Amino acid sequence: MAGNVPPVGSSQQFFLKELLALNPPLLRYDGCSDPELAETWLRLMNKYMNALDVPAEIRVPLATFFLEQDAWDWWEFASRGTDLERFTWEDFQRRYLDMFCPETYRALIRNLFANLNQGEYSVAEYAMELIQLSCFEFYIMKESDKIEKFISGLSAPIQSVMTREEYENFEDLVNKARRVERNFELQGMGG
Repeated sequence: MAGNVPPVGSSQQFFLKELLALNPPLLRYDGCSDPELAETWLRLMNKYMNALDVPAEIRVPLATFFLEQDAWDWWEFASRGTDLERFTWEDFQRRYLDMFCPETYRALIRNLFANLNQGEYSVAEYAMELIQLSCFEFYIMKESDKIEKFISGLSAPIQSVMTREEYENFEDLVNKARRVERNFELQGMGG
């Protein structure tokens, strides 16, 4: 946006033009039955709006502009009788996820996450699997929980080394685990 300031009274149109100018992939969502696509659309919409610094009060109308077909029908139905002046972006996200990412799907993701371990993955691959599963909007974790989950799923030899220290953040933990894995490989011990 580089210093562009929307004219008073037309910020919604301004940000709509800015968003369209980005020409991002997956800008529109039609309400298809794929919950992963629905969740991806919401994550990307958050990314685009954060990049443009879209004010909270116009996020809902801006996002709903890109709903089509079944998704638009849902929004028309969901917004009837709703005080849209008080309806926040967080409210929209919660209701959207309730509709397009049903509890059965959320339970599946929680189960995949709970049962995730390093197995045959390298440390880097395991870290990325954990990151991808925890990216879902409905699966928010504290840093300490990420660290605990990652360590508990590591292979036993790497885990035994990693539990000897405290870690301030997930990235430091992953980097240390990668070094430990590499040392084991160099020593012919595997990981």
